[in-house]
Amino acid sequence: MRSELRLGGGLCKSAADQLNLKPGTPVATGIIDAYGGTLATILADNHQKSQQPLDCITRRVSFIGGTSSNYVTFSKDTLTCNGADGPYPSVLEGYSLIYARQTAAGAFIDHIITSHPAYSSIYDIAVSLGIGVHEYLNQILYELAGNNRSEYAEDVSKLTAHLHMLPYFDSPEVDQPQRGMITGLSLDKSHQSLAVLYLASIQALALDARYQLEKLKKSGYDFELLIPTGGLAKNQLLLTEHINILNMPAAISEERESMLLSGAITGSVAAGIYGSIEDAMRAMSRYHDRIEPNQQLFDFYEKKYDKFMKMQKCQQSWE
Repeated sequence: MRSELRLGGGLCKSAADQLNLKPGTPVATGIIDAYGGTLATILADNHQKSQQPLDCITRRVSFIGGTSSNYVTFSKDTLTCNGADGPYPSVLEGYSLIYARQTAAGAFIDHIITSHPAYSSIYDIAVSLGIGVHEYLNQILYELAGNNRSEYAEDVSKLTAHLHMLPYFDSPEVDQPQRGMITGLSLDKSHQSLAVLYLASIQALALDARYQLEKLKKSGYDFELLIPTGGLAKNQLLLTEHINILNMPAAISEERESMLLSGAITGSVAAGIYGSIEDAMRAMSRYHDRIEPNQQLFDFYEKKYDKFMKMQKCQQSWE
């Protein structure tokens, strides 16, 4: 495995001179960011001295959230799933990977926010407070739910009881040509209405993730732990909605920049520090917390998912 990760004879002289390094310094093969985030987290344990068996990756799903999002899981068999990408051979010998994708996750949320009449003033306030727009919208939602401590409350989720959304504003599945859809709109142009729309967009992505993962389960995949990483996963509100809607616990990585960690993992193997990619993953990947879903919201989200699926079927009937 080490020889496969190491490229040629390492840095050539001209590159080494530019980087102020020695010629021949080992160089690892590159890796796509989503796969890198998965590589850096999927085998994580919560204790330095404990080691997960490699086959635990078949019971986990990696959530890489960003402008686009991916949900990656593994199998010892090459199981196919309609609408998912793969299965593909994995760098972990004996395992194949498959992923469900949301081609415009972060971009979809940003579109919902920036197209609202209140966006300009929301942006100005967030800048004046020295925080991001998402963080300020989260604060508005906490206040609407009667929780001024800026912590997550059950009543936050229920602010969208009247508002339902399909997030397919960009590239729907080939065999199911859905489009974006919102029901429950009003003429409200306030900051609060934008915050609730933003929450509905977050929930729509999590509901679609459940839809995608349930298809993978029907195809023979099995997972019981969510491993979140990427920019979107740093949004506590978005992450909590995913955990609750998927009804699946999540392991929170110690290293927030897991894509960079994957470079250290592959580089350490190429340099001979570790003898295999699995050894490097076990040595360098940890999670520090495990968040459980809120079972008191289970019935609420079952109703939300039922409406989500009915919206899909209704739209399909128009085709």
